[in-house]
Amino acid sequence: MLIVGLLFSLGAGLVYPAFTIFFAKMLKTLFDFKLNPVQARSDANYYALIFTFIAICGFFINIVNSSIFSIVGDKITKKVRIEAFSKIVKMPIPWFDLPKNNGGQLTTKLASDSLMVNGLTATFISILIQNIATLTAGLIIALIF
Repeated sequence: MLIVGLLFSLGAGLVYPAFTIFFAKMLKTLFDFKLNPVQARSDANYYALIFTFIAICGFFINIVNSSIFSIVGDKITKKVRIEAFSKIVKMPIPWFDLPKNNGGQLTTKLASDSLMVNGLTATFISILIQNIATLTAGLIIALIF
């Protein structure tokens, strides 16, 4: 499931570079409007259709990406909570007598620490892959064009 999420993160990162390629072509079409208005209008309509397609694809890619990483993050959170709870249960009785280890604080730690791990892993990985894909594609486009 994580691999599928990484592929969708990669796709989400490639949306903006794809947009820039067609945006540059649209600008060229608009600058050439006086030379051949009929062809320029046809090309502009074509690129507008491509922009719409890119927007729809980006919308669905981002929804699937968020959903997958949300599921992966929930699984990580569940695993962290189970492991932390099993560790707490196996602690010796005098450990629970310490003020920092009362029931309320342990419950709060189980809830908050596992959510921090979720945010640091699932969300961070998704954004990192998107940014790397955008940067790489942007550099490739800059070197080619």
